[in-house]
Amino acid sequence: MAFDKDTRNLLARMVTACRRRLTEEVTSRLTGVFGLHPDGTVLSLKEMSHPSPNQAAAAGCLRDLLDHYTAGAAGGEKDRRKRPYERMTLEISFTILNRLAAFTPVR
Repeated sequence: MAFDKDTRNLLARMVTACRRRLTEEVTSRLTGVFGLHPDGTVLSLKEMSHPSPNQAAAAGCLRDLLDHYTAGAAGGEKDRRKRPYERMTLEISFTILNRLAAFTPVR
């Protein structure tokens, strides 16, 4: 199905707004629930406030992913911790958006 220019522009703005909102929500969850902060600070699992078993397992996986991204990061110490966090946040957000789009029925 071909879209006219106005429809394409509207769709692009909507996708950008969704990505921005999802990124904000993912950042909020990573910080509040999993103890991973945008500045690169990582709370130990013991410092998390009463995680459920599933949250603790997810927190461990997220820390492993962040460590993986950090190992391949270049730059100074501050950038070396901040950039992998941003990458992880964007990839989680984009994955959620893509999965939601895949579930949306076409009419």
